[in-house]
Amino acid sequence: LPADLGGRLTADVDLTGRGADLTTLRGHGTLRAEDLRVEAGLPTGRLEARVTATTSHLTLETFALDVPGGTVRGKGHLAFADGRLDLPIQAEIRSVAALGHGLRLPVLDGTATLGGRLTGTRDAPRFQGRLSWREPRIAMYAADRIEGDVEWLPRTLRSPRLVVRLGQTAATLQGSVVAPGGTPLRMLDPTRDLVLDVTAEVSPGRTTDLAPFLPADPPVRGAFRASGRITGTVQAPTGEVDLALTNFQTWDERWQSGNAVLRLTPDAVEIARLSMRRGAEQVSGDIRIGSDGALMGRLSTTNMDLARISALSGTQVAGRAVFVLDVQGTLQELRVLGKATADTLLFREVPFGAGTATFAIDHKALDLDLTLGQGSERMRLNLGPPPDRALRLDVSLSDADLAPLLRLTGIDALSSSQARGTGRVLMSGPAADFANAAGEATFGALRLQLKGETWESRGPVELGWRGRTATLRHVRLHSRERELDIRGIVAGGDQTDLQVQARFPLVAMAGHVPFLQLAGGFGTADLQVRGALGAPEIRGQLQVKDGK
Repeated sequence: LPADLGGRLTADVDLTGRGADLTTLRGHGTLRAEDLRVEAGLPTGRLEARVTATTSHLTLETFALDVPGGTVRGKGHLAFADGRLDLPIQAEIRSVAALGHGLRLPVLDGTATLGGRLTGTRDAPRFQGRLSWREPRIAMYAADRIEGDVEWLPRTLRSPRLVVRLGQTAATLQGSVVAPGGTPLRMLDPTRDLVLDVTAEVSPGRTTDLAPFLPADPPVRGAFRASGRITGTVQAPTGEVDLALTNFQTWDERWQSGNAVLRLTPDAVEIARLSMRRGAEQVSGDIRIGSDGALMGRLSTTNMDLARISALSGTQVAGRAVFVLDVQGTLQELRVLGKATADTLLFREVPFGAGTATFAIDHKALDLDLTLGQGSERMRLNLGPPPDRALRLDVSLSDADLAPLLRLTGIDALSSSQARGTGRVLMSGPAADFANAAGEATFGALRLQLKGETWESRGPVELGWRGRTATLRHVRLHSRERELDIRGIVAGGDQTDLQVQARFPLVAMAGHVPFLQLAGGFGTADLQVRGALGAPEIRGQLQVKDGK
């Protein structure tokens, strides 16, 4: 018997033979063993067996081995000459945790049944059978069920087909787990010392089922299918996995379908040939996630609907654009740098035409630098992170059309005029209530078309606004021989209140004072304009010089 076998044995055996000739010795009976143990690692147990023995064979007609957590039953025989085994067995494991503790493997739990055949030799046994493991747990990883065919050799576990189920996710595995070297199994680190060679197929799969295995805030959530081969250790696996996703979400963006190849290396996970699609829109590229969590990648897109991009939610930015993205940071703290080319751009339903932009997204805050109108307009936008999403605009203009800007500010009283200007505009406020935001503008040059006449600024033009009310702080305009100096408030409805100083040829008043014939000379006026700008009430003083 093996030298490392221990315990107490009780036997009740009938022996027969021819005289003293031991080669003809035969026996049959029962064996009972208490505190049965093998120093190599089997837990203490209790054995009951009915046996038939000859000088060359030991036949177990029936046996039952009780160990902590379970019972093993079976029958078979052992050849003494070469130690060959043939034992069909059936095991009912009531507590994998108790069995694992007895094997000095405290990281196991669940219940299981195991049926099969133990063959090979006493020194090199081999087991082939079928496992059904319910609520399995290995270390911190748990599932609903593991079932399939298994093969066990000393320090090697293989399976031609093993199915792991967790929620609505099912993974079919084929391969081996090997414990190389001679270190006792109970002293191994499962993540570092066990070597894998596994081919896996996951179909169907859901990331919500795999939450315990994923980072706290996984970058991808949804349904998927996967297949590939993984080798190496759990701590440093290598391999390649084909991944297909449906109805999934990445960093708050929703997609209908996607594909990628996951390449596992000891120091990184590479996401190659990534493609994510929704309708006609597509994002493609490559991403690398280092073992230290550092993330690097480069992505490009087809023409995208800006209103559907989550990073722009609440900004009222719309239109279509093509992006090139440089992804940095970590999975939890993502930073995206990029370039965008828009063929059409709208802000608060105001069209701004085509443009190009560079931008950065950091901690869900957006910094955007946008050039419009073939370089005549430059818009810098800062959008804070949710939920408040404070928005700030800084617009630089060079002989630019001011009509979109007037519509954007909501100053309806001025939006009917044609205007071009060179200067700077600042606006800030909550993105969700930008219609009531505050702003101010300074123009070095301003040109207006009013009732068919062109007016140009003299000196800087300064104005501010909040909501639909504008304050004209310093506005001086001239058109040929006429000059206007305007200050005050322009608002919707009948809230206009302006102070106007004017110098003009008297003939310009002909249409306003039809009871006079004004043939020459100049007039000056100091006026107060109130009410609706389209039909104002005008009061003031008029002075005439050199009148005719």
